[in-house]
Amino acid sequence: MWYKFAELESNEDWLLRHKIIKEGDYYVFFHGSRAIFDKLNGGSLLEDTPNRAMDFGSTNYFADKRLKLHIYKVLVKPEDIVTGFWAKTARDLDVREIGKKEQEYYNNLYSVN
Repeated sequence: MWYKFAELESNEDWLLRHKIIKEGDYYVFFHGSRAIFDKLNGGSLLEDTPNRAMDFGSTNYFADKRLKLHIYKVLVKPEDIVTGFWAKTARDLDVREIGKKEQEYYNNLYSVN
């Protein structure tokens, strides 16, 4: 079977392959939600751009669409995530809501890559 011969990819390799932005010792991810919080629960999905976080956050059919969609910045170390097709948090992590200007800044960084 092919998967027995596949090499396991480390989180660091995954982060480099996906060209995730790094700030100091942390990698920058985003999460979109209509909920207001300061900690993101373990197992939450992460996106690489604010636009993708906005798209994903707006698809949650349990959320009240009348509420504002918040985009949160999540700083992670490689051991803070579980990788696969997507990255998700391995534990509860602190988040900070970002405004439109900061969203545009990060979206533009990825458009250059």
